[in-house]
Amino acid sequence: FEVDYRPLLETDAGKEEDGTLSFRCEELGAYNYKLVTRANPPTALSTLHFEAPLGATQVETFTFRVFNTKQTTFSMTVDQPLFFEVAQKIAVDPTSSWDGHDVRVEVTFEPESLGEVQDTLVISSQDSGEYRCALRGVCTPALPQGPFVLQPGGSKDISFRNVFNEAREFSFTVDHPRFSVSSGSVSIPSKSNKPVTVKFTAEAGSGAVSAKLFVSCTSLPDMPPWVYYLQGES
Repeated sequence: FEVDYRPLLETDAGKEEDGTLSFRCEELGAYNYKLVTRANPPTALSTLHFEAPLGATQVETFTFRVFNTKQTTFSMTVDQPLFFEVAQKIAVDPTSSWDGHDVRVEVTFEPESLGEVQDTLVISSQDSGEYRCALRGVCTPALPQGPFVLQPGGSKDISFRNVFNEAREFSFTVDHPRFSVSSGSVSIPSKSNKPVTVKFTAEAGSGAVSAKLFVSCTSLPDMPPWVYYLQGES
């Protein structure tokens, strides 16, 4: 016969625990077996990989298997909530199967600085144990957007998001004299969007005009600007 051992909680300090397995048969009597068990921490972590340009988000799903026999609520935490977002709790229905069932959790990566960031997602319940997943995120420079097409004498609102965790001042410049912006700089609250109005002044016989709108964070002069392509129609 086989005995499956599936611990949900780690034993204290890796200590061994004793138990007894008993079989009883009317003809042969009782057979008792001593069981010695020990639940160690997981040998390896699952890993979720993210890569997103500054100003964008990426969502990945972590799947873990549960074996709870009653309704259970798991708490979920990360060490760096400025970069990784996850719900604080998740309610999990009981399972009657020895094999358990899978639960899926979405993790959102919204970087606010270039480079790599590492974190750990911890999902825990007092009765059903703890699950961990390593999070590896890479933030690349913001991708150019557009083109935004403007008619002669027309204007267009372009929404810009402050991805940082505090209010920041941003400057707006264009590289062609036929285009102008409503404001040279503006303060935008944390994690908020604000539109900038771009106007296009056509010149007779000039044809289509291409330009770029640059958005820079004034307090971070070394950070590459956000770029928006503009196209003025003739």
